[in-house]
Amino acid sequence: MSEHGGRPLARSWRPLLGLLALSLALTSPAGARLRLHRGDAAPAPALVDAAGRPVGLASGATTVLCFVRGGQARSESLLAALPALGEAIAGATVIVAASPRGPLPQLPPGLKAVVARDPEGATFKRYGVVMAPTTVVVDGAGKVVVVIPDVPRNFGARLGAALDAAAGRPYDPMLLAGGEPPAQAAARRHLEQARVLAAAGRPKEALREARAAVAAWPKEVEARLLVGELLLETGAAHEAQATFEAILRDHPGQPRARVGLGRALAATGATARALAVLQEAVRANPNPVRAYYALGRLYEEEGRWREAVEAYRSALAKLKEGRR
Repeated sequence: MSEHGGRPLARSWRPLLGLLALSLALTSPAGARLRLHRGDAAPAPALVDAAGRPVGLASGATTVLCFVRGGQARSESLLAALPALGEAIAGATVIVAASPRGPLPQLPPGLKAVVARDPEGATFKRYGVVMAPTTVVVDGAGKVVVVIPDVPRNFGARLGAALDAAAGRPYDPMLLAGGEPPAQAAARRHLEQARVLAAAGRPKEALREARAAVAAWPKEVEARLLVGELLLETGAAHEAQATFEAILRDHPGQPRARVGLGRALAATGATARALAVLQEAVRANPNPVRAYYALGRLYEEEGRWREAVEAYRSALAKLKEGRR
């Protein structure tokens, strides 16, 4: 393709970048065989950090052990959900235990954690983890509070209840046992319906359902993100900008919110700020495909063809690496 004339770059690259959605859809969940139960003594880990130093449970404080596999989509989803817990998890020591099979995982923006390798797989065995991801919360007395296999729909709420229980704060026993509050269940139903309507090309109806999900459960970040994206799709760029800025105030560094904010700024004509936001999204996001694509679209609209092609190529290269 020449740099001048011809059909728009984005149109010619869109079928290839559409592979992103397919790669996400084909990701299958992982499970775990549980051996530990609440109140059991937590086994001593056999983990080491990047310098080869042993990594153990926090003494007298809550530890969140995240058993993950580097490069696995479900493990990345688990890690991405942790920063949304805010202060609840900020008081705990988070240890990301990487499977001996696969690379070390990349931490999402906003997550403070110790990344450790389980060289012989001994810690996975001691905790009964046969497939990642699995999350184990251990209280300051070294007792297991909860074992959460995979990333269930109510993962954030259940982990939050476990952190409250570990810290001696009031908690919901139903949540700790894997239940779901009625309001959160209602939000999930609205969110699922919003996704169905959006996929069917009915963005205005989808927006109503997404807003209903946020009204039912304001902590539902996925619903808030979808509201912003649907506002963009329906032409309400300024409102979308405000939505993404609000999400980023609550969850600094949230990758989808950064990309959405960049797109919203571009749509309102704030090109310089949009470029800065999207360039930062590319640098900070371990899964930067969407950010590269949005950056390419913006370069194309500005007539910066060479930079647009480079951004699209980067998106495809990351997609081939298994990124999103």
